[in-house]
Amino acid sequence: MKHALAGLALALACFGCAPSGATPTPRATAEPPAIAVPAAPKPGLPAAEAAAMAGLYQRLCLQSFPAADALASALRALDATELTAREVSNYLHADPGHGWRLNLGGARYVLTVEDPPFHTCALRRMTAAGLADDHAYAEVVRGYAVAHGLAIKHLPKHALPLSDGAELTAFSIILAPAGAKTARETSLLLLTSYRGHLDRDKWPQAAGGPGVEVRMAHQITTPFRIDALP
Repeated sequence: MKHALAGLALALACFGCAPSGATPTPRATAEPPAIAVPAAPKPGLPAAEAAAMAGLYQRLCLQSFPAADALASALRALDATELTAREVSNYLHADPGHGWRLNLGGARYVLTVEDPPFHTCALRRMTAAGLADDHAYAEVVRGYAVAHGLAIKHLPKHALPLSDGAELTAFSIILAPAGAKTARETSLLLLTSYRGHLDRDKWPQAAGGPGVEVRMAHQITTPFRIDALP
């Protein structure tokens, strides 16, 4: 992910007829057709699971990354499985990097680390309908900013249609010293709606169904100007 990113039916009423040969009875006054209330949108990831994902992002991408040794140690402790080069390319495409698969608490995550110059640690999870809210994510980013003496600058939500028919919505947070005109760190919350067309290579257990990939990413780049950002 380059820094350029740096966000139902009517039912017909049926009336029976008198049995064959039976004396017809007066037809009751017809009631208006019943209206089937559209199903409510699927709720987002339950709060406890959203908090678990945010906590894992905090541990791996905010506390351990970019120190390779610290990240490797954390991944070993979580019994992560390294992805093959082909599997990594499903997520990073032509960009160089590495990836791991984690199965924790019944949830399947993928962690990727893209090599510089867009040095990025990204934690992904496929969900039915994304996040109900971003409170847990925002809290761990705020904690990171406080611990490192950084100010937070939110960029406007950015929606981007993808070539495979999916839609990406990005929420970007610039992290920089207060008053600075340049920054080199960004935290991203990326929601990719696959509209029922999931990539079988990326999420084989969910292929063919609906889904929203939730991605939390911490990116460190060469310094970029922020004084003119919206």
